[in-house]
Parts: sequence; C-alpha cells; structure tokens
Amino acid sequence: MKLSKNTLLLKIIIPPIICFLCNYLLNGYDNLEVVLIPFTLLIVLPNLNHTKYNITKTIILVALCTILSFAASILISLGIGYPIEFFMNLNDVSENTSELIFKFVSIISYCFISPAIIFYWHRKLFVTSKYTKVIYLVTCVALTIALFMIDIKASLAIALWQLIMMLALQFSIYQKMIARF
Repeated sequence: MKLSKNTLLLKIIIPPIICFLCNYLLNGYDNLEVVLIPFTLLIVLPNLNHTKYNITKTIILVALCTILSFAASILISLGIGYPIEFFMNLNDVSENTSELIFKFVSIISYCFISPAIIFYWHRKLFVTSKYTKVIYLVTCVALTIALFMIDIKASLAIALWQLIMMLALQFSIYQKMIARF
C-alpha cells in the first residue's frame, strides 16, 4: 500500500499527540492506568500491520514492557537517589548541588535506561528499521533536553516523555517509508 506524504505524516504524528493529550488532560501523574493504557494502545493499534505477533499478544507484551520500563526508571531513580541524599545530608551539601545531582540521576533513569528497555522490546515486537540505534540516541538527547532544561510539573513531564518516546517509536517503524520520499 502506497501512502502519500501527508498520510504517512499523520500516521506518525497523530498517535503521539493523542497519547500526550490523554496523559496530560487526564492527569497521568496520579493515575497509572492513564499512563499505561493510551501509551500501549496507541503504540499497537495504529501499527497492526507492522507487528510480529497477533494483536492480543502484542498488546500484553507492550503493556508489560511499559510497566517494566516505568518500574525500572523509578527503582533506579530511588535506588541511586536515596543513598546520594543520605550522603549529601551527612556532608551538608548545598541545595543547588543536591538538585543538580537529582536531575542527573533522573536523566539517567528516565532518559536512558527507560527508553533502552522500550526500544529493546519494541524491536522484538515490531518490524523496525536498522536505524533504531540512531533514533534511540536522538530520543535520549531530546528527553534529556526536555527534562533538564524545562522545569515543569510532573503530569506535563510524563506526557512530554510519552510524546517524545511515541514519536521515536513511530519513526523507527516507518523509517523505510520515510526514506522512500
């Protein structure tokens, strides 16, 4: 099936925008299901013809991947963050230094570890391009800039993270079609 440039652009952009709006407007920070359900469904349903498995198995595996990624990023952030906080309290470190260290720990867990988990499983579940590593690196840079430079409330940060991740996942799926234009 030959897609026009506009149709392809809409197939890539619309799911991330819908996910962003669902997460931000429904306050995904306080509701795990608002984070999980739209992200999972909007990755799988628009890309059914690019999945390697049947729809049920793919939805379940993407949901598990999303939960695993979410849990891993939180556990890493807390597992590294609390011991650092303990040692900083012992040494009377300034609050600015403390905030900088916590941002650094958050960036490692949310911008590198979590996307790595999602991209790894995404390659296993969907037909993707060989440029997925480049897309992963660009995604990590975009997430780092977004989360480090912008001081935003938590629900917007989660929505922004999902928007950037979904755009990257869509680009990895449609890379071959994009290259044809």
